[in-house]
Amino acid sequence: MSKLSQKPTTPDLFAPSAPWWKPVGFREENLTSEERKVYDVMKFHVGAALAIKQEEIARITNMTDRQVQDILKHLTERHGLGLAASVRPPYGVYAIDTQRELDDYCGQLHSRALSQLRREAILRRRKPGELAGQVAAELEAEEN
Repeated sequence: MSKLSQKPTTPDLFAPSAPWWKPVGFREENLTSEERKVYDVMKFHVGAALAIKQEEIARITNMTDRQVQDILKHLTERHGLGLAASVRPPYGVYAIDTQRELDDYCGQLHSRALSQLRREAILRRRKPGELAGQVAAELEAEEN
């Protein structure tokens, strides 16, 4: 069950030492109402030990699991929030609170990306390095 009655474990966004999982310049008022609902839940789940299941977020926010999944992805990819999914108990999603949590989660993402690239290379009968170059070019084009 969620610990919504607890105070958030992070300081105020505009305090001099804003939490590092919120990027500099992040402003809550730029979120849509749906994004804000998910964000408001995530403020109470800082650190892997306080991970919350996506289904629980959906129940709390009165959204579907798919909506919550899409919003979590959007909050990281477009708003830069440091949100992660735990592959160890307690399972769920959480706001990254430590360098170790960041390193662990990024390692998981990296391994998953390499595995998917290898599988695509096998299916397309190409070398993984060729696809990696194509992916790098696509990512660079997105930045421009």
